[in-house]
Amino acid sequence: MPLYRFKVINPTGTQQEISIEEQSQDLAMARLRMQKMVYLDYIGEGQQKGSRSIKGSRLNVEEFTERLSALLSAGIELERSLEIIEESLEYDDAKDFVAQMRKGLHEGKRFSSLAADRPGFFSKIYQNLVMVGEESGTLSSVLERLHTYLKDKKEIRSYMLSASIYPMIIGFISFGVLIFMMAYIVPQFAETFEKARVEPSGLAALLFDVSFFLKNNLFFILGFIILFFLGLGIFFKNPKFAKNRDLFLLKIPLLNKLFILSDLSTYFQTLGILLKNGIHMLRSVQIAEKVISNSIVRDEFLRLPTDLRQGK
Repeated sequence: MPLYRFKVINPTGTQQEISIEEQSQDLAMARLRMQKMVYLDYIGEGQQKGSRSIKGSRLNVEEFTERLSALLSAGIELERSLEIIEESLEYDDAKDFVAQMRKGLHEGKRFSSLAADRPGFFSKIYQNLVMVGEESGTLSSVLERLHTYLKDKKEIRSYMLSASIYPMIIGFISFGVLIFMMAYIVPQFAETFEKARVEPSGLAALLFDVSFFLKNNLFFILGFIILFFLGLGIFFKNPKFAKNRDLFLLKIPLLNKLFILSDLSTYFQTLGILLKNGIHMLRSVQIAEKVISNSIVRDEFLRLPTDLRQGK
């Protein structure tokens, strides 16, 4: 049977590497749980190399959450848990990131405020749910559900990306072929008509006019397209245009339903996590509305707390 190597925390709270001989990795993980070991990282089959799950200069929020949740569930205090995670990391910049958070806890800051100070790493939903976990004393449970949420979100994003790559490639190639045909092939037919002294009519004449326009202004048109997409990028990223951007997205046929359903899915997932952790309905809807990205949709949910207070 293969030999699986793990980095774990043993029941005494000491970090160590352990090898388990089993038929599969899942069975080896089950053995770990039976022995009351806290899983930190999977090293490999019979290998003694360093951690492979957190790489490069950026810490993986999903794996960070999984490790932290496992350590807190094992009864290890938050600051000590961060210290264990820091020790298990291979790269200095990832270690520094966790060390700064541990330092903040030591200075008396709350974990939720430390997460809020790092919006590039921790999303709004993450910050709000961690705050709720601290207030309700269920931080380990909240982190466990957050890990599941992040994992599901990653899978959905991966599926949507893989499903959209092929149509994008086909569309790009088709657009390139169309431009090539109109700018270089069609004008050659026009020259053939001219040499034969035949005057094109109807659609042929229109097609030749469009092709000559593209040929004579090709670089200007390509420059305009590039500037258009740059301007569109600025429009979508600039917070000054947030309302106009969100309204524009909701007016796009077919895609508008996708944007709405995406926000609703995030909202109700968040609401479910909050309610499962014993947070009052009124408080839950006030927190959950913050994770809605589209401001127009979010405004619709702002009335919910008032309606609930009125007994609806």
